[in-house]
Amino acid sequence: HDCGGGGMSLGDVDRSDDSLGNETETTTTSTTTTTGTGTECQPWRVSVGSGVSEMAEGTPDEKPIVVVHLDGFSRLELNTAYIHEVGSDQQIAGREVYWSVDRSTFIAKCSDLNAWGIFSKADSDEVASGECSARLATSPPGELVDSERLLQHWGEQLFGNSVPRPGSGVQRIGKTTTARFATSTTTTSTTTTTTTTLADPHVVTSDNHGVRSVAIILGAFLASGGFLCCG
Repeated sequence: HDCGGGGMSLGDVDRSDDSLGNETETTTTSTTTTTGTGTECQPWRVSVGSGVSEMAEGTPDEKPIVVVHLDGFSRLELNTAYIHEVGSDQQIAGREVYWSVDRSTFIAKCSDLNAWGIFSKADSDEVASGECSARLATSPPGELVDSERLLQHWGEQLFGNSVPRPGSGVQRIGKTTTARFATSTTTTSTTTTTTTTLADPHVVTSDNHGVRSVAIILGAFLASGGFLCCG
């Protein structure tokens, strides 16, 4: 399948739901082509159920990545996938940090609350120092990645107030052996365009209670004209 085509503005994220409740997300560094919306063209997606996955087999140079999908907020930019590289030394309040795919926002544990918060990238230094007042949304008490339940019913900060968002927060969690940010460049007579796409070739997912697991072992490689997906 040829997965090229389309255009986006700087920093946009393409989010579209298919019949299985999946999301596709493509970030661009300038106006450029985007990938297709099918699973064969977005092999990194968690595409079955809403739970915690098991780790897929991968090559030795692949790094484990946890993918957490959030939804249910009025700020659409918060409704996206957040990733954490297992073993990363970046921590806040002694806990791991999850960055959105376009790295505009991140999730971190608030040291002054028994809760997780979503923050703008611009506030990263402030949050690292222990100041969480600039949070965009706040979780209830609990673990962000929990094999028993999904951390939902967050509060969204609007005009200085925390607005309850029933059902908001973690919608599904996945693990993969790598998160590849593949880059392609297209040059015309007047502009040079660069496309950055997250593509995970190995994903295994299961439902929230681990009753069943579905393996999705897909390959993707970068061609000069975009992604050619095999399947």
